[in-house]
Amino acid sequence: MKRIALFFALSCFSAFAALEGQPIYKMTEAQLLDVAKAGALDARMTACQELAHRGTAASVPVLAEMLKSNEPSVFHSALYALQNIPGAEVDAALAA
Repeated sequence: MKRIALFFALSCFSAFAALEGQPIYKMTEAQLLDVAKAGALDARMTACQELAHRGTAASVPVLAEMLKSNEPSVFHSALYALQNIPGAEVDAALAA
């Protein structure tokens, strides 16, 4: 069981290391969302900034969940990204 947990932890780490090694402007929306969910704090904020420019309705649930963060920089980054994404999904997320 410990080996499985170690393998899982190492594979997740290597996946995020690969993502964070890639320039942010070359990442897809799905990759940006992965970084925004679980990357380092500065990488999360940068991913939110990029999602503000390229995010779609698919980004709204992840960004809305980030609004519940106790970390002010995470909250404000997610709010900035949400405010720049057009659509009724954003209005519903901000109203909630």
